[in-house]
Amino acid sequence: MSTIRPLATIFMRSSALLSVVAFCLLPQCLAAETLGPAGGTGGTSATSGCGTLVVPAPFYRTAPFMLIGVAGRSGNWVDQIRGICMRFDGVNRIAIWRGNPTQGASFGGQGGEPFQRVCPRNQAVVGFRGRAGFYVDRLQIGCQAFSDSGQPIGAVTWLTPVGGTGGAPFGPLRCAANGAVQFLSGRGGSYVDSIGLECTAFQFDFKSDNE
Repeated sequence: MSTIRPLATIFMRSSALLSVVAFCLLPQCLAAETLGPAGGTGGTSATSGCGTLVVPAPFYRTAPFMLIGVAGRSGNWVDQIRGICMRFDGVNRIAIWRGNPTQGASFGGQGGEPFQRVCPRNQAVVGFRGRAGFYVDRLQIGCQAFSDSGQPIGAVTWLTPVGGTGGAPFGPLRCAANGAVQFLSGRGGSYVDSIGLECTAFQFDFKSDNE
């Protein structure tokens, strides 16, 4: 495959906020946004991440599940990818990991070598950057800590990138305000053709079930 990538095949927005959709759930509404996608139009659509995007309010009463990393296979391109998720809980005004990580479904092919990139302890994925053309050539994930009120804390931590040096650069794209990532979305076949991040508000709901 030629390493020359027409810029027209890179499907991404210049703004980090590609779309914002309000999923209204009684007794509360959760806002969601999509970062990207970056890459081409081949393959089939797929998602990988933490539960379902539209969730009942009680899901957030004690601890949300968020993306804390990615795993898969890579070489000159990102061959395969899946999300790594962790439940969060609020302790001493800080959002911390609780329990064991879980992994979402993979999409892409079987080439390349295995990789895993996980955020520093108690951080969640909040953004990404990399290079892309017909496929996703290179991917780098950004992480950040949160308070138990859902506010980001400190600077974004960028993990070691995976993939090659082809394609054209994209990003960095970051979830707006107090958003963190729950899902990877994109297209996959023999490689990861495109990649996007699905953000939602990082929030705990401390109301009792009787309210």
